[in-house]
Amino acid sequence: MKRLILVIVAILIITGIAFVVIGRNYYGLASERCCCRELVCERDTFQCHKELGDTLRLSVIGDSWAFRHQDYNASLAEELSKQTHRPVKVSSYGLSGKTSKEFYLCLFEDESISRVVDGTSFCFVSVGINDTYRKIGLTYYTHHTILILRYLLKKNITPVLLEIPDYDIYYAYNHQTYDRKLLRRISMLITHSHLDCRKEYREAMRQALADEHLTDKVLVVPNQQWDTTLYVADRMHLNSHGYKALDSCIVSCILQSGH
Repeated sequence: MKRLILVIVAILIITGIAFVVIGRNYYGLASERCCCRELVCERDTFQCHKELGDTLRLSVIGDSWAFRHQDYNASLAEELSKQTHRPVKVSSYGLSGKTSKEFYLCLFEDESISRVVDGTSFCFVSVGINDTYRKIGLTYYTHHTILILRYLLKKNITPVLLEIPDYDIYYAYNHQTYDRKLLRRISMLITHSHLDCRKEYREAMRQALADEHLTDKVLVVPNQQWDTTLYVADRMHLNSHGYKALDSCIVSCILQSGH
């Protein structure tokens, strides 16, 4: 009996150590990997002036959805130009895998983002998908997304925010490694999240925009319940048809805003 108890205790200790090691490696307690749940304070932002001329400039920034958009910048520019009867320039810069907090920090650390964003009239923002994927929490997502939106507004740029899309969150979870699944479950316990937290994040963001009096200043591309034919095999990223549908939503959103 004593031997059995010792074995159980040993297993519990080893499991606990494994959780700590995995957690440290994944959540990046090292300074260069800012994935911890601590909220960052808003940083100073310098205003910039829009470029003169008739050209409408649109930037696309954020996570992997923005990164993969670079192949569709020209078609988006063509569609927006057709609808506005103005020359249009679209530029994009995305950082795959970044959470809302990580991308906010990159605004001040990665000069490539400033080169893409500065001087544009509109900026499409895709963040939060990785927040839902990692179950990091509603406050984490809304706080840092609001900071990104304020950053753009201070630069006289109208943000166009992507509402958390209906990617296949169950498929994404089921195709992770065992240690990642354990981390997701731990995160869900800590942040009181559900496995499918997409709706919760959308509702929290709408409330945050209202609380910060940004509803009339930020354009929102609403969630589209697209079918699986618009996603690539991982069911998390759009294919060419998906980007065509997304870009149509962006164009409609800008036109309806009356800007």
